Amino acid sequence: MDKGQNNKRRSSNQLRTPNIKGESSNKTRKTCGTASQDTTLITHRHHHNTRQTTTNMATATVQDNSFPVFDVKKITDPEIAKLLMIQNQTITKLTQEMQELKASNADYLNKITAPEHKLDTLEQQSNTHTQSLDTINTLKDQVTLLTTNITEERSRVDQQLANVITNFQDHNDQQQLSDAVVVNSKHLPPTVTQETCMETTLQLIKDHLHLNIRSDELKDCKLMGYHAGKKTVLLKFQTSLQRNNLLKTSISMKTDVYVNECLTKTRQNLLYRLRKLRYAQKIHQCFVRDGKIAVRKQPTGKRYFISTEHDLKTFLSEAGLTESE
Repeated sequence: MDKGQNNKRRSSNQLRTPNIKGESSNKTRKTCGTASQDTTLITHRHHHNTRQTTTNMATATVQDNSFPVFDVKKITDPEIAKLLMIQNQTITKLTQEMQELKASNADYLNKITAPEHKLDTLEQQSNTHTQSLDTINTLKDQVTLLTTNITEERSRVDQQLANVITNFQDHNDQQQLSDAVVVNSKHLPPTVTQETCMETTLQLIKDHLHLNIRSDELKDCKLMGYHAGKKTVLLKFQTSLQRNNLLKTSISMKTDVYVNECLTKTRQNLLYRLRKLRYAQKIHQCFVRDGKIAVRKQPTGKRYFISTEHDLKTFLSEAGLTESE
């Protein structure tokens, strides 16, 4: 039994041997296929990693605007790691050169734009200075105009003040002459003197005007000299009533003994100029009353009283007249 069983086992093993060889060959083929697949997978992964690295590199270049630097420590292949290290060094150097170039370019741009900026600043300052000079010139013109106006106004005020002073003095002088008259006649003898002046004049008035004036009614009697070839005497009364009585009598009698109000030199000049207008028939009437000169252009026109130069100019302006030379 035992021998028969052993023979059967032996025969069965012999029958299985070819199968075993076939199985081993299949295993070999499977093993080779697996190795080739692994090799293909590794190659595929390497290409995939390379593409991914390139993609990341491009992305880094776009995002950071600089060259990407690889981490060499994660590379297992020494040759690739060496190449990547050289590449990283080159990239670092290029990055530094690019930064230096940017800085140099910025400095160059600043140097180029700096003169233009300075020119703009100088132009603005020049415009500002021009405006300031225009303002100064305008102010200078205004100051010159004001100075001229002030000078003219000062001259006008000084002239007015001088006129006021002159008129005031003339008024005071006229007040002192308010009780005086001037007697002028050809009947006064040339031989009359200051000592015989009062007696001779009173006798003349008595003979021609029929007025008996006593010497005590006079304050003073002065021999003034000649006027139009005639002796002139100043009589100063104690009161204006006595003076006015003599004036009215002289006007009503119309003799060759002329009695006139005594005027200051200023008013005598005004009266002379007005009489020239009357002789030229530019005015109707001109006479003296109480130290003032009364004048009319027309017989029924307005009466003006002239005592100052301003009064005469006002009359001439309103009457539309000018003084003849």
